[in-house]
Amino acid sequence: MFGTGYMANVGVIPALAGRGDLVVSDALAHASIIDGCRLSRASVRVFPHNDAAGLERVLRAEAGGGRRVLVALDGVYSMDGDTPPLRALCDVARRYGAMLLLDDAHGTGTLGPCGRGTAELCGVSADIDLQVGTLGKALGSFGAYVAGSRALRELLVNVARSFIFSCALSPPQVAAARAALEVIRAEPWRRERLQANAARLRERLAQRGISTEPSTTHIVPVVIGGNDRTMAICEGLLARGFYAQGIRHPSVPEGTARLRLTPMATHHEAEIDALVDAIVAELAANP
Repeated sequence: MFGTGYMANVGVIPALAGRGDLVVSDALAHASIIDGCRLSRASVRVFPHNDAAGLERVLRAEAGGGRRVLVALDGVYSMDGDTPPLRALCDVARRYGAMLLLDDAHGTGTLGPCGRGTAELCGVSADIDLQVGTLGKALGSFGAYVAGSRALRELLVNVARSFIFSCALSPPQVAAARAALEVIRAEPWRRERLQANAARLRERLAQRGISTEPSTTHIVPVVIGGNDRTMAICEGLLARGFYAQGIRHPSVPEGTARLRLTPMATHHEAEIDALVDAIVAELAANP
């Protein structure tokens, strides 16, 4: 267990790769993966977003020579709501003898037949060497975990600095996470309803001419463009009773500020439709 998902990635990546090794990450990797790569002091290469052929080009050119190779991916990309082609990426990583780290912070508890995340959804759980997940999103608690082999766990307990030189999670936080895991196991309707609500939101917005691509999950982006307009729309929606988080540069590239919509399993269809009406009205009011 780590204090946060950020602490997990900045601890795990330097524990597995160092000077002389190679870390390869997706172009849209989360900031915690980027910082973990930097802290590792390994050579870092980036491949185009969700491009298995691009990953293979990098590994073909860079792998070899006896050095350790780590490929780091997100399970659900937090600003766009899309998922990687995990089967193809796993196949490439295996061909070149690379370890594969999957940060599934947004997939844990929300995707897959049993709620185990993106790897389960794609049928590649056995091909993931390390899965990082958070206890603070779908599980509603605090902290993060890293799942892997016993040897991997023993290594991290002894080497991962953000684990060793920090405090353990408090018992109430761990108990809350354990209880949430029981809910995920016992009540699959929650993730089914969550994804149905997200699909309805994407469909209703598309019917009004508003793109949410490339989202396929419960993270539904509406790209506005400028920071000021995005936050004006965000404030307007809040006044109408909708909290639709505005994400601005530098969190996203300049000119791609957006609303990041995240429905819940407990939202009703009428609420989803009312949000769409409110977004259309605010876009018109803030040209």
